[in-house]
Order: sequence, then C-alpha cells, then structure tokens
Amino acid sequence: MDGDGRGELVTWNQGGKRLLWLKPGPDPTRPWEAFVIHEGVAEEGLAWADVDGDGRPELIAGTSWYEPGRDVRLPWLRFPFAEGYVGTVVGAADLNGDGRVEIVLSEGDASLHGRKGRGRVAWFEPGDDPRLPWREHVLADDLVDPHTLIVADLTGDGLPDILVGEMSFADRPQIILFVNEGEGRFTAHVLDEGIGTHEGKLIRVGGRLGLVGKPFTGKHKGEVHLWILPFAPGG
Repeated sequence: MDGDGRGELVTWNQGGKRLLWLKPGPDPTRPWEAFVIHEGVAEEGLAWADVDGDGRPELIAGTSWYEPGRDVRLPWLRFPFAEGYVGTVVGAADLNGDGRVEIVLSEGDASLHGRKGRGRVAWFEPGDDPRLPWREHVLADDLVDPHTLIVADLTGDGLPDILVGEMSFADRPQIILFVNEGEGRFTAHVLDEGIGTHEGKLIRVGGRLGLVGKPFTGKHKGEVHLWILPFAPGG
C-alpha cells in the first residue's frame, strides 16, 4: 500500500461504514495501525485489479473503485461504477478480450436487503473514462444470495469464466457456471442443485479443478462439499 515492501491488509464489512487498510508495526503480533480509505458506505466485497490501465492495481470495494492520492494514509479517491447493487461479492478480469479489466458483482446477501429471490449477477464494462459509471451486463436476476463468486478460466480455453453458488436459503440452491464464449457472451450451465455454498473456493485435486464449500444453513450445515468441475482441464 505504501511501498515499504511489506504487506498490508484491507478490511470492511456490511455492518460497518468504514473501509480501512491496516499497517503492521515491527512486531506484527501487536495491534496494527488503521487508516481510513473511505467511510459512510456500508457495502461488502473486495478485489484488486488495474481498472484504469495505469499499470498499478486499484482497490475495488462494493460498487466503487478507489485509488490513493499523494498520501496513502489519507482518504482515497472514490469512483462509483455501479448503483443499486446490494450485499455484493466482487471479481475482476478482462472478460471480453478488449485488453481492459471488467468487474463482476454478485448480490450474495440480497436477502438481508429484502430482495430474496432477486439476487443479480452482472459484469460491468468501462467506457472511455473509467471514473464514470460503467455499462451493466446482467447474467441473472433471480438468484437467492449467490454468495460464492469465482472469476477464472474454468474450461481451459484461456477465457475467464464466472461461477456463482447460491446459499442454502433457496429451496434448491444452484451452482451455476457462466461459460465465456468470447466477446462478452456467456452461456449458463447449472452444475449442481440442492446443496448451497457460502464461501466456495477453487481447489485442485489430482490435476483437476474443483469447488470446495460449505452450506450456510439447512440440513447440510456443518458439512464440507467438493464438486469436481466437469468443464475444467483434466475433467
């Protein structure tokens, strides 16, 4: 964050209204010094990507991206790219092959905001000026808390795909893979139905890609599940 060669930590949560970065002292087991990036926004979801093409990664947090001014210890500049999205999980990649970074939002906690069954997954495309609102491309708008979001090449063709998993609040929670067909086109494939996943992560098992996750609630709560991705290299 400050160029001192040591790693720092960025943190916030949907219950607070402060986006912070934390700097360790000489003894990292002691409390870290906190600096405010932005306050007054109660959102969630974090990612890093070079969204403005300057060769340096910017912080994507919720529905905005941020970059520091001259002094990284002071509040950062904020640039909203989307509006109206709630309870977001965030990812980023060049989705349409234009050489620029696009941002993916999944409304993983839509039910907390009174929108059960209306959770969206969408990707956003920058215009000439990434500081202005971005163009929205909705992939789904009827999901129940798609809290798992993975943006990565899951089919081995070199194009980043989008995988989402609904939490257990749905009657038949789904895991959906949006396969990138190129030039911003995606095809949805339901990989599984019936077991929700809260914070699923990619894992490699015997050279094959899989998804490991746990249900948030319901009869499968407390279990850990592994799905081997059928489209993945080696699958």
